[in-house]
Amino acid sequence: MKAKYSAYTQTKELQYSGKDGSSPPPGSASIQKRLYITFPIVFIVALSMAAGFGKVPPIIPPAYLIISLLTFIEYVIDKKKAETGKRRIPELSLHLWELFGGWPGAMLAQALIKHKNAKFSYQIVFWLAILINLAVLFSILYFIAKSSK
Repeated sequence: MKAKYSAYTQTKELQYSGKDGSSPPPGSASIQKRLYITFPIVFIVALSMAAGFGKVPPIIPPAYLIISLLTFIEYVIDKKKAETGKRRIPELSLHLWELFGGWPGAMLAQALIKHKNAKFSYQIVFWLAILINLAVLFSILYFIAKSSK
């Protein structure tokens, strides 16, 4: 039993240290976390500023905030269910929240509560939902701007 513990301990030590025993440089996880915190905040602030200058309908920033808050809550609920072994929220449901404007809240949840941020297949659909949402938003804003001229 002691040998297994020792091998496990050594393996964990090797994972957390460089070849020379020093700490590894900050990994992509910390870069991802900074991106997942910064990007949604910058997006919401920029959207709010654009609304303040009359370039975006004033309903859009609060709509993003409300949907993002609800999405964040869905992530928290799903994480608690995962930890307790209860029936989870389907990934499709989470992706629909992201698609309809909750992706800033989803991004913050992935960074802050570390949920759904490591599953590659989930991340592919997550980023696709963001791209579709932004494409629809910018298309709507383009047609609004064009029709007001």
